[in-house]
Amino acid sequence: MSDVRAIPPRRAAPGRVRQVGDGTGEMTSIRHRQTRQVIMVVKAAGLRGAALRGADLRGAALVQVDLAEADLSGANLRLADLTGSNVSQADFSGADLKGACLERLEAAGAVLRAADLSGAVMKGAHLSGADLSSAVLTELDLTGVQLQGANLSCANLRGANLAGVALDGAGCHAANFRGACLAGAHLARADLSHSALAAADLRGADLSGADLRAANLYQADLTGARYTAATRWPAGARPADHGAVQVG
Repeated sequence: MSDVRAIPPRRAAPGRVRQVGDGTGEMTSIRHRQTRQVIMVVKAAGLRGAALRGADLRGAALVQVDLAEADLSGANLRLADLTGSNVSQADFSGADLKGACLERLEAAGAVLRAADLSGAVMKGAHLSGADLSSAVLTELDLTGVQLQGANLSCANLRGANLAGVALDGAGCHAANFRGACLAGAHLARADLSHSALAAADLRGADLSGADLRAANLYQADLTGARYTAATRWPAGARPADHGAVQVG
């Protein structure tokens, strides 16, 4: 059930309220997740495809809302609750999502380029094919998040927990995985070229056909990691000497 409700404009609560549109016709209110105060009124029956560029939505309650194809680039969504919402193909470029609740978020194909997700809760989020290039994802628990085919180039995932995460075919060129846990992660055909994997835990990871050319693997744990003849390694690397196992 959507956590936004259509209300007449006159019922919008006082305080930090922004109105999008000319105030006529059916309206949708957005409320604060804790105070329930209206923080924005949108001229629309819903928020699918809404123009919310640069909107101040700090702490907004957007639970199970359809925000597909909406423009939220540069928006402030710090501590907002988007649990179970559909943001497929939505644009969050440069958005502030620090501490946001993104559990079970349906974000396939969404654009989160250079977005800051520090401290976000992302359990069960679906981000397959999403653009997370240059995004900040440091020290996040990403277990159970679907990232197949996602663009993580230049993203900062330092210290993140990606144990068992599906990253098949993901673009991770020049991404920062320093100290990250990638144990059992599915990295088949992933582009990890020029990535920082120093001190990363890659035990049991699937590196079949992955591109690790020019990657920094200093002190990375490759014990039990699986690779194939198609896997490309940094010049001079000897993965078998570090416990990796060739399986094809």
